[in-house]
Amino acid sequence: MRVRWPFLTIALAMAVVPGPSVRADINYRAEITGVEDSELADLLDKISELKTLQDKPPVSEEALRRRADRDLGRLADAAHSLGYWDAEFSYDIDTEAEPAKVTVTVKPGPLYHVASVEVHGPGGQPFAVPRHALPRW
Repeated sequence: MRVRWPFLTIALAMAVVPGPSVRADINYRAEITGVEDSELADLLDKISELKTLQDKPPVSEEALRRRADRDLGRLADAAHSLGYWDAEFSYDIDTEAEPAKVTVTVKPGPLYHVASVEVHGPGGQPFAVPRHALPRW
């Protein structure tokens, strides 16, 4: 059996040249639950990349999971900034829903308040700060 050169050249070219790339963006909606403190809820919504990047869907489920993993650290830092030092965060991704649903669950824990701050200078002596230099809250 004899193969013609033009046919062989076309077949070889089709095998070597990649076709158009296929993207399977994962459209999703994110929700943060378990927060009763409105100040904390507002801050978490502003800080969360899951929330702020909803209109820029990741290219895969794995990329969505990486986005959620990064968010947990960002959200914990935000909670710490308001005094929620024991806050715990977890997430669940439901890819069966359309669009996919990402639920971040927050267990804020107690709100810690700073009663006083004492600063010591060299030699262990208390550092004196003039009262007029202190912020007024």
